[in-house]
Amino acid sequence: MKAREVWQSYDCPVQRTDMDLHDDEMVFKGQAFHCSWCGGNHVAGFGVEVETFVRVGDETTYPELPETAEALQRLKDGA
Repeated sequence: MKAREVWQSYDCPVQRTDMDLHDDEMVFKGQAFHCSWCGGNHVAGFGVEVETFVRVGDETTYPELPETAEALQRLKDGA
């Protein structure tokens, strides 16, 4: 069975730096989150584009940013 990885990435609009979000850091659309790079808060999908990645083996897909906390959990669980 191939390992499944799920993570997100965004560009900090203040520092223009690519940042990754893993596990409990991952966000859904409209969720405010703390940026460890600039120290500020951003809102996923509003002014900050968050890209989601799912990798199984060598294959990577790019699902849409989850709309709700429940949808985010399903994505992380692989459901």
